[in-house]
Amino acid sequence: MKEVVLADKYAKALVACAREADLIDQLDIELTMFEGILAKQVKLREILLSPVIPVKEKSALLELVFKKGWASQELVSFLFLLLEKRRFNLFRQICQIYKDLIYSLRRKLKVLVESAFTLGASEKTALKERLARAYRRDIDLSVRTNPELIGGARVYAGHRLYDGTVQARLVLLRNQMKGLEWRE
Repeated sequence: MKEVVLADKYAKALVACAREADLIDQLDIELTMFEGILAKQVKLREILLSPVIPVKEKSALLELVFKKGWASQELVSFLFLLLEKRRFNLFRQICQIYKDLIYSLRRKLKVLVESAFTLGASEKTALKERLARAYRRDIDLSVRTNPELIGGARVYAGHRLYDGTVQARLVLLRNQMKGLEWRE
């Protein structure tokens, strides 16, 4: 829990810095690019996350990564700060929170719908419109099929889960029936 709170503070500070420098979109792209580098370069990621390797050596390695100048000074400074404060392990969480925060600034909401059956284009459009009206935001809709659900759907809207699956309804029914006394 402590890590989530810390990651949230760092992400909010990064958003504030990005807003001040008018780099919100650019930092979003750069963070995504650096996440991709870390995903592909396992050794680099291991070194940056290692508690044994001195910060000075990690900083020198980061300088090599950013030598060609493809990233803004704000991102580079931020990453050096994470190294210095020994918080690089929070990088992925910070990126996710940053993206959520800028979505909120743009009045957008990420929604994932997990359905038992494949939704058609018209169903997706109708669902997106309905969610946009309900949340009063632009909706970034992703849909995936999960045949294990039997029927119904789960909707992940931001950090909320709405479970309208058959399985969830059966659990609710079972719990309600446990509270009833049976008489003959």
